[in-house]
Parts: sequence; structure tokens; C-alpha cells
Amino acid sequence: MLLLLVALGGCSAVAAPELFTGQGTVRLALDGSAHVEADRMHLESGDPCYSKPAVTTGEQVLVKDDGDKILARGTVTETTTPAKYNIFDKYAMYCVIHFEVTDIPRGEAFYDLELSGSDLGVYTEDELREGVVIE
Repeated sequence: MLLLLVALGGCSAVAAPELFTGQGTVRLALDGSAHVEADRMHLESGDPCYSKPAVTTGEQVLVKDDGDKILARGTVTETTTPAKYNIFDKYAMYCVIHFEVTDIPRGEAFYDLELSGSDLGVYTEDELREGVVIE
């Protein structure tokens, strides 16, 4: 029994893939169907986004390979409405969504981002590491 354990101890484990963290910012335009509730008419910088579909903190962000396989999952870390208004009706014109995805395996040529079922585009590892800005 001791001999068997010593023999197994000499086996090397398969190396885990190198991982990285990706991050980004999405500037989501509020189209004609998006609205701000009546009591939220006067938004301040830092207020939550009110878009359709609504995007909230904690929403899932997926990173996929070119075969549509999920490589990593992350979350929306913050949603805010900048202090920018439509001068005619005071509705916010866009909101800003920040996200982070950890433990993305290195080595893919490109990474496809998805937020709440919507495709955010295809990016390289370097772009994700630096922080993508999607408008």
C-alpha cells in the first residue's frame, strides 16, 4: 500500500489555464421606449439607469468563445445616469453600465461579450484587460 502511494505521488497534475480579469463600460442610449418614472424626473449624476430592458447591478455578463461556449461569467458592478438631460423634457439620454468578469481563460483569439442576452461585440484579451468602452 505504501509503495502505491509513493508511486502516485510522483505524478504531476495538469496545469490550470492562466486566467485574467476583463472589465468594461457600456454607454446605453435610452431610445424612445425608455422612460424615467414621473417621480424620477430630475435625475442627479450617479442615479441608477432606467432603460428598457432594465439593467441593474448584479446582472450577468458572459464571455464566450467563437463556438458560443461560455468561458467565464461576471456581473454588472454599477449602473449610473450621468448628469446629462434632454433639454426639452429632462429625461436622461443614456446610462452607463460598468462590469467586471474574473477568471477568463487566456489564449483565445477573440472573446464575445454578452449582457442580459444582448451581444456587446467581440474583443481581444488586451482590450478586455485594459477595459473596453462600448457605445
